[in-house]
Amino acid sequence: MTPIESIASDRPVRTRFAPSPTGFLHIGALRTALFSYLLARHHGGQFLLRIEDTDQNRLVSGSLQSIIESLRLMGMDYDEGPDRASVAALDAAKYGPVDPALLPESGGAHGPYFQSQRLPRYREVVDSLLDAGKAYYAFETKEELEAMRAAAQMRGEPFLYNRRYRDVPLAEARKRAEDGAEYVVRLKMPIEGPIRTVDALRGETIWDAATQDDFVILKADGFPPYHLAAMVDDYDMRITHALRGEEWLSSSPKHFCLFQALGWEPPVFVHTPSVLGPDGKKLSKRHGAKSVREFIDEGYVAEALVNFLALVGWSPGDDTEVMSPDEIIAKFGIDGISASPGKFDAEKLVAKWLKQPGAAEYLSDLGAALMDAAAWDAAAIEAVTREVGAKHGRERGDITHPVRVAVSGREVGPSLFDMMAVLGRERVLTRLGRAVELARA
Repeated sequence: MTPIESIASDRPVRTRFAPSPTGFLHIGALRTALFSYLLARHHGGQFLLRIEDTDQNRLVSGSLQSIIESLRLMGMDYDEGPDRASVAALDAAKYGPVDPALLPESGGAHGPYFQSQRLPRYREVVDSLLDAGKAYYAFETKEELEAMRAAAQMRGEPFLYNRRYRDVPLAEARKRAEDGAEYVVRLKMPIEGPIRTVDALRGETIWDAATQDDFVILKADGFPPYHLAAMVDDYDMRITHALRGEEWLSSSPKHFCLFQALGWEPPVFVHTPSVLGPDGKKLSKRHGAKSVREFIDEGYVAEALVNFLALVGWSPGDDTEVMSPDEIIAKFGIDGISASPGKFDAEKLVAKWLKQPGAAEYLSDLGAALMDAAAWDAAAIEAVTREVGAKHGRERGDITHPVRVAVSGREVGPSLFDMMAVLGRERVLTRLGRAVELARA
């Protein structure tokens, strides 16, 4: 265990994955979820699923089902999170139906696990900060704020809120709010001096307080932004290690100051590196980004996808590339995560089929069986292939996918057995032999 991992070692390790239900679970988010899951399992701790749905305007029906199903498909069951009762209480028109079979009966002891169901708790925290003089009401209109941003842009400066209402007496401001004036609540950030933050991968960073402004902790619609809600949730849910994308690194001063204002110990923050496409740019739809369900439907074995994705930004400390989920869990640690971006190239995931444990033996036995096959047609080839696959304890895509890659070099294509019949026995056996060599290399 590294020193940064041991910060919260007096408590069981608890990690969380906190997606927004605004679309399918893409590879970058899935990798963050996987790291969180692996860290919890490595330490014998708990992995939580929390749904960040405070931005009600961006909800996409069906996303919740996709998120929960994706984790299940990848073998990443959560210990605490949405249960049947909490999901049933949501607006089905916004969230879409969720298969009850994917949900546990009980969510856990630290729920609710939907931020939209935790609004009273956020208001309680905001009121405590107001009463303590650590936050204040601000009454600028949207037009006034837009004018401030435009003026800063014309000066070539980053926009920083001018703290106009920071020193208004609380009783006066509260009365104005109670009388119906639209407002937000902002945290009082330090005006000068250093702000120290710690990231597990990068160590301590010193920020100049003059570059920070008093950020919003309660929006005009009564919903909290991420900056407050996620921190309150992490504290309430006793999260010891908060893994999130590196794009949140610049927000660290806000979050550390909020924890300090509340008198709470922050979790260990781990800002995971970005996931890049094969062209070195941030992974996006232009790289053919797919949902987990699409990968599985195309025949990728979940264990192989876990193996491949774990190595995008993490190393076990040796040259091992093929590992079972249990082996990855045993080796996983924060010290193996790189601070540099990792590349996700789906094409490389196909080498993985041949590097699966037992692939060489399976393909070798299949070649021998096909050599002795009495007939060479699609039906006979399929029967032999499935018989050999069953002897090796393989099922579904785990039977056919390595064979397809071996004989065609591609993960998708026409009917496998029809293709093998057309290629001919000699050509198929030659390609299977070559694949066995590659698998053993």
